[in-house]
Amino acid sequence: MGTGSEPTSGGVTAGPAQTQPPELAEGTGVRGRVTDTSGEPIELATITVALGVEATGPARMDANVTDADGRYFLPLPPGPAEVTISAHRQQPATLSLTVPEGDPLVRDVVLEPAGG
Repeated sequence: MGTGSEPTSGGVTAGPAQTQPPELAEGTGVRGRVTDTSGEPIELATITVALGVEATGPARMDANVTDADGRYFLPLPPGPAEVTISAHRQQPATLSLTVPEGDPLVRDVVLEPAGG
Protein backbone atom coordinates (compact mmCIF):
# COMPACT_ATOMS: atom_id res chain seq x y z
CA MET A 1 0.00 0.00 0.00
CA GLY A 2 1.12 3.61 0.33
CA THR A 3 4.40 4.71 1.78
CA GLY A 4 5.16 7.87 3.67
CA SER A 5 7.78 8.99 1.15
CA GLU A 6 7.99 12.65 0.30
CA PRO A 7 6.66 13.63 -3.12
CA THR A 8 9.24 14.63 -5.68
CA SER A 9 9.46 18.15 -6.99
CA GLY A 10 11.62 20.03 -9.41
CA GLY A 11 11.34 22.44 -12.27
CA VAL A 12 8.69 20.50 -14.15
CA THR A 13 5.32 21.63 -15.35
CA ALA A 14 2.26 19.58 -14.47
CA GLY A 15 0.06 18.62 -17.38
CA PRO A 16 -3.69 19.24 -17.32
CA ALA A 17 -5.83 17.09 -15.04
CA GLN A 18 -7.48 14.27 -16.95
CA THR A 19 -10.92 12.93 -16.21
CA GLN A 20 -11.39 9.63 -18.00
CA PRO A 21 -13.93 7.44 -16.18
CA PRO A 22 -12.16 4.46 -14.52
CA GLU A 23 -14.59 2.00 -16.12
CA LEU A 24 -13.15 3.09 -19.48
CA ALA A 25 -9.60 2.56 -18.27
CA GLU A 26 -8.12 0.48 -21.04
CA GLY A 27 -4.64 0.45 -22.47
CA THR A 28 -1.32 1.37 -21.01
CA GLY A 29 -1.38 3.36 -17.79
CA VAL A 30 -2.17 3.05 -14.11
CA ARG A 31 -5.53 2.78 -12.39
CA GLY A 32 -6.81 2.01 -8.94
CA ARG A 33 -8.81 3.13 -5.95
CA VAL A 34 -7.87 5.43 -3.07
CA THR A 35 -9.43 4.83 0.35
CA ASP A 36 -8.87 5.90 3.94
CA THR A 37 -7.95 3.47 6.73
CA SER A 38 -11.64 2.70 7.36
CA GLY A 39 -12.09 1.64 3.72
CA GLU A 40 -14.10 4.70 2.72
CA PRO A 41 -13.31 6.07 -0.77
CA ILE A 42 -11.48 9.38 -0.95
CA GLU A 43 -13.06 11.64 -3.56
CA LEU A 44 -10.92 14.32 -5.22
CA ALA A 45 -7.60 12.90 -4.04
CA THR A 46 -4.85 14.31 -6.27
CA ILE A 47 -2.80 11.81 -8.26
CA THR A 48 0.44 13.18 -9.72
CA VAL A 49 2.75 11.12 -11.87
CA ALA A 50 6.36 11.86 -12.72
CA LEU A 51 7.49 9.92 -15.79
CA GLY A 52 11.01 8.91 -16.68
CA VAL A 53 12.24 9.25 -13.10
CA GLU A 54 16.02 9.51 -13.13
CA ALA A 55 18.75 10.92 -10.91
CA THR A 56 18.21 14.32 -12.55
CA GLY A 57 14.47 14.33 -11.78
CA PRO A 58 11.28 13.56 -13.67
CA ALA A 59 10.97 14.30 -17.36
CA ARG A 60 7.24 14.99 -17.33
CA MET A 61 4.37 15.19 -14.85
CA ASP A 62 0.66 14.49 -15.26
CA ALA A 63 -2.16 14.92 -12.77
CA ASN A 64 -5.61 13.56 -12.12
CA VAL A 65 -8.18 13.38 -9.32
CA THR A 66 -10.23 10.49 -7.96
CA ASP A 67 -13.97 10.20 -8.59
CA ALA A 68 -16.72 9.80 -5.95
CA ASP A 69 -15.76 6.11 -5.52
CA GLY A 70 -12.07 6.96 -5.04
CA ARG A 71 -11.15 5.53 -8.47
CA TYR A 72 -8.63 6.98 -10.90
CA PHE A 73 -7.01 6.23 -14.26
CA LEU A 74 -4.01 7.85 -15.92
CA PRO A 75 -3.08 6.84 -19.47
CA LEU A 76 0.72 6.59 -19.42
CA PRO A 77 3.42 5.26 -21.71
CA PRO A 78 5.32 2.13 -20.63
CA GLY A 79 8.31 2.76 -18.39
CA PRO A 80 9.25 4.07 -14.96
CA ALA A 81 6.92 6.39 -13.09
CA GLU A 82 6.57 7.81 -9.62
CA VAL A 83 2.95 8.18 -8.49
CA THR A 84 2.07 10.44 -5.56
CA ILE A 85 -1.42 10.41 -4.06
CA SER A 86 -2.47 13.20 -1.71
CA ALA A 87 -5.72 14.32 -0.11
CA HIS A 88 -6.88 16.80 2.51
CA ARG A 89 -6.12 15.62 6.06
CA GLN A 90 -4.26 12.52 4.78
CA GLN A 91 -0.56 11.68 4.59
CA PRO A 92 0.60 11.54 0.96
CA ALA A 93 1.72 8.20 -0.43
CA THR A 94 4.37 7.79 -3.14
CA LEU A 95 4.77 4.66 -5.26
CA SER A 96 7.69 3.93 -7.58
CA LEU A 97 6.54 1.60 -10.35
CA THR A 98 7.14 0.48 -13.90
CA VAL A 99 4.16 0.80 -16.24
CA PRO A 100 3.96 -2.29 -18.49
CA GLU A 101 2.71 -2.35 -22.08
CA GLY A 102 -0.87 -3.52 -22.51
CA ASP A 103 -3.47 -3.51 -19.76
CA PRO A 104 -3.30 -0.84 -17.05
CA LEU A 105 -1.25 -1.48 -13.94
CA VAL A 106 -3.59 -1.60 -10.91
CA ARG A 107 -2.49 0.18 -7.73
CA ASP A 108 -5.01 0.61 -4.91
CA VAL A 109 -3.82 2.86 -2.10
CA VAL A 110 -4.88 3.37 1.52
CA LEU A 111 -4.00 6.82 2.85
CA GLU A 112 -3.20 7.26 6.53
CA PRO A 113 -4.62 10.23 8.46
CA ALA A 114 -2.30 13.21 8.77
CA GLY A 115 -0.95 13.78 12.26
CA GLY A 116 -1.47 16.93 14.27
